[in-house]
This record gives sequence, structure tokens and C-alpha cells, in this order.
Amino acid sequence: MSKPLQNSTKPQCPNEPASALTALNILHAGPMTTLQDLGRQGGQHLGYCQSGAADEYSYLWANKLLDNDINCAALEICFGPFECEFEFDTLIAITGSMGKVQINQSFHDGWQSFLIKAGDRLKIHAPSNGIYTYLAIKQGFQLPAGEKMFFGSVAMVPREQSGPFEGKKFERLSFERLPFESASKAPLYYGYSPPTRKKAQDFYSHKQQRRVPWQFIPNYASTLELGLILSYQSSQLSAERIEHIFQDTYHLSADSNKMGARLEGPEIKFDRQHLLSEGVAFGAVQIPANGQPIILLKDRQTIGGYPKIGCICLLDAFRLSQSRPGQKIKFKPVELTHSYRELRQWQNFFGQTLGKGDSG
Repeated sequence: MSKPLQNSTKPQCPNEPASALTALNILHAGPMTTLQDLGRQGGQHLGYCQSGAADEYSYLWANKLLDNDINCAALEICFGPFECEFEFDTLIAITGSMGKVQINQSFHDGWQSFLIKAGDRLKIHAPSNGIYTYLAIKQGFQLPAGEKMFFGSVAMVPREQSGPFEGKKFERLSFERLPFESASKAPLYYGYSPPTRKKAQDFYSHKQQRRVPWQFIPNYASTLELGLILSYQSSQLSAERIEHIFQDTYHLSADSNKMGARLEGPEIKFDRQHLLSEGVAFGAVQIPANGQPIILLKDRQTIGGYPKIGCICLLDAFRLSQSRPGQKIKFKPVELTHSYRELRQWQNFFGQTLGKGDSG
């Protein structure tokens, strides 16, 4: 188990001295913008949630487009719109749900990287589908002087009032100038340094702008099918009832949030409702007394006593986090070995270690 890093300011991305840092000025943060990474390690036994990027898939793509470390801090923008101004040249990447990306007077699509010049103004318009947009920057955002990581993470949790800035979303902060590493320390051109600004722009425009291939960009409006791995507590249900779970259609409730996705549909009834509380996993499907499933997400509580029919596949949980109320949802049976194989391929692609995240 990792030790808490409450008294350390050293993130997994390099944290340069203040003299080497410049900043992004947040002009309009939208209803909920926070700083996130892959989440905390070693805090669940003390009651602190794992947190981290709600849609880890989009978050990791944003950092990959910039050749960043997988745990570099990025802004998680809920709904938007979001607007900011840059003090120095840099590279950024934008993924996840979004409307149009506007840089000064030019409009662009997301899921790609952009060259930013000092004084450029970025506006991410409110998305038509999905919830979370990720703004990553070359070498990652840094914490300003006086702010510290919490259990090895920069994740901000407004509900707990924990993490940097006491977990407060940027909309409510008096300090909304977020540091990042200056261009003199962070190579803008992936290891190539053109001699002139014009050549640099030409090189970036034709060779270095990176886009996520279209087939890997999620469609947040489509019906969502969640792979479900049955748990030992599902043995309390009859085979017929389990079969119905995989046939029924549910809808995402408006009461859903980053703690959990609440579903509405045919009731699932357990004979025993009050079980001994135990640790709960990301993606666990709890069944409360009303029979309506709750799928636990990144800001979930650390223990729970509701019965659980199983756990959904990790990658499906990230897609679920982007779903809006009313989204149609179905379950499909998945074997643990199949889910693990898929996860291994995905994590090998992003260079992520299996088991990263909070184990307790």
C-alpha cells in the first residue's frame, strides 16, 4: 500500500520551481471544473474516495496526444462552457465530450492536440452529448505554491472538500491562475526544435498535430451496453431473474453523479437486504431496497452494505460516466478472463500498470 503524500509537493509529473512556471488564466470555469489525475492511492481505509478522472479513457488519450506521463494532471470540465487564456507558448490536447473548440476566432473539432501561443484565448463550448471534457497541457498542470497533493494525487473532490484547493471547484476559487511548465523546459515539438517561428508553425501544422483516429472516439449518444461480471452475491437470485437482468432495458436517472450512476427500470429484488458492510469496487452494481441498480463510480463511498449482483467492466464504467439522464442502458454477461484480457490490451496501449489506482 502506498503511503500518503500529504506533506509532499512532488507529483509523478515533474514539478518545476516557481521561476520555471507560467500559467493558464481561467476566465470562465463553467459549473464544475476540477484538476484530476488517475486518483489517490492508499486512502480508502480512512474513508477517502479514490476519485480521479471520471472518464479515464478520454483523460489518458489527452495525455497520450502530448507524450505526457499517464498521470499528468489535467482539467476535468463538467458540461462547460470553459474559457481561458495562456501566458506562454505550449501544446494542449482536448478530448472527451465537447462542443466546438474555439482558439481566438478559429473553430476546431476536439480529440486532437493544438499549438498554443502566448496570449491565445481558448473557449470550449458546451457539449451536445456527454458530460466531461479533458484539457491536458504539455508536461501537465502544476500545483501553485502552498498547495499539496493528497494521498499522492492532485484529484479535487468538492463533496469531501479534500485535495488541492480544499477540493473546491475552480468556479468558487479566488485563485484561478493554474501553473504549467514553461516552453523553455517543455519541448513543444516532440524532440524537434525548428530554428524559426514560421518553420515551427509549418512543422507543427503538417507533421506534429495529432488526432485520435475516428474509430476510437466514443459516440456518447448511442445505447450503452455494459459488460457485467456476476459476483458471489448474485447466487441469491434465481437463474430466471438473472436472465431477465440481461434482457431488460434501464435508463440513467437524473439523480446520478460522479459517486454513482442510478438506473431506473425493472426491479431487482434480493431476499436479504442488510448485509455486513464491506469495501466496494469501482463499477460495482449495488441493489438497494427499491430494487433499482446503482453503479459505483470514481467518487464512490468506500464501504457499503447493499447486495451486489456484480461489477461492470472497467472500460464500460468510463463510458457510463459520460452518459446523461435518460440514456438507454443494457447489461450483457461477460467472463472475468475476457474482461481482464481486454483491460490488459488497453493498459498496454496507454503504458499503464495493471492495478494503478486505490487498493485501500
